[in-house]
Amino acid sequence: MLQAARSALEVAEKVLADPAHASLFEGGGWAGNRRRDGYVDDIADEDLPVAPPGAEQLVADTPDVGMLGTLLLSPRRVETDRPLPTDELEEDPQSLGCDALLNLLDWALTAATRPQGPWEWRHEAADATWRAHAPTTSPSGVVQLEVRSDNTYYVRVASPELREGELVCLWETQSAPSPAAAVLLAEHAAIEAGVGMRFTREERKRRLLLPRPASSTAEPTITDLILAAHQRHVFDFTDLAGGLAYLRYRIHDTTSAGEGHWLRQQVPDDPLDYVHSLTGYINAWCGVPGTHPDEPGNTACVDTPAYRRHLAAHGTALDPFVTCYLAAAERASGERDFEERHRAGAQALRTADLAELSALDPRPVPESLLEFVASIPLDIDAITDWYDVHCQD
Repeated sequence: MLQAARSALEVAEKVLADPAHASLFEGGGWAGNRRRDGYVDDIADEDLPVAPPGAEQLVADTPDVGMLGTLLLSPRRVETDRPLPTDELEEDPQSLGCDALLNLLDWALTAATRPQGPWEWRHEAADATWRAHAPTTSPSGVVQLEVRSDNTYYVRVASPELREGELVCLWETQSAPSPAAAVLLAEHAAIEAGVGMRFTREERKRRLLLPRPASSTAEPTITDLILAAHQRHVFDFTDLAGGLAYLRYRIHDTTSAGEGHWLRQQVPDDPLDYVHSLTGYINAWCGVPGTHPDEPGNTACVDTPAYRRHLAAHGTALDPFVTCYLAAAERASGERDFEERHRAGAQALRTADLAELSALDPRPVPESLLEFVASIPLDIDAITDWYDVHCQD
């Protein structure tokens, strides 16, 4: 193992001395590049291995890669692992050895390209913890770093700009193979925390912890909201159809928009608010950011400027078909059962000019979607079968 580590360090020195790899020092060093690779994998739903520069040379120059892999298997694992028909172990020592070499090279490059930062680490002997902090301007506050004795690191952002009562928000926590690795990974996470905090949502209502600034007199349109929101935060008609099928037997009576999407119960010692409108249930069960009882958007219909300002502040949009459905469904005042509100929303879509509505969406609207919208059943009990036919493979 020591020989493998020496080999990794020798290859790392050659790579870092090669002008062709000067970019390794950019963008937060090799660790920063690897973290971005991980984010791309998450977004693209792919898991493509990223080999460090010099990987081929390291594997080629190491004569006993298989022996290294065997060393990584404990004696008990070698004795008890079920052999394959070829009398080989289920885990290939050659593959394990290659992975170990690449991990060693990864860490060698990571340590050598560690970016300079404003971190002044201090060790607190009382709890064997390392701590550091640095100011951040976006948001205004402090990034707090902590590495504990079990090599677990924590990165938090403390800022008065944070909403939802979260003045201190945990940005990232993970375990690392060593104290030095934990410190390095914590520093990289802290670099990203300031910017990333602007895209972080609280769990209960999916609201942005740092809402986007919006004028109290702005009148954003459906088109504006869709263009400003990330694709993942545009609630489409297909999402609504799935939500209705899911909620069919989960909700009964709901109030109108004017009576409040979220309301507090008159119960002592219960500060929470709860859903009361159909839009509120869509917030709670389908991930559309919810309103607070003291906000103008909480008693506003989804097709009004007040509610659209709420959506704009939280980087979200409803497509025109969803807007049409919910606006009609919540028009009647008082408590109404789900069947009645659904019938009103479905009838509005059936009689609407769908071409006119689709013109409000800046994205291409295929004819198949218009047919799907036009076929929405008036009977809420038919929703599940209708959704399965159109949306399930």
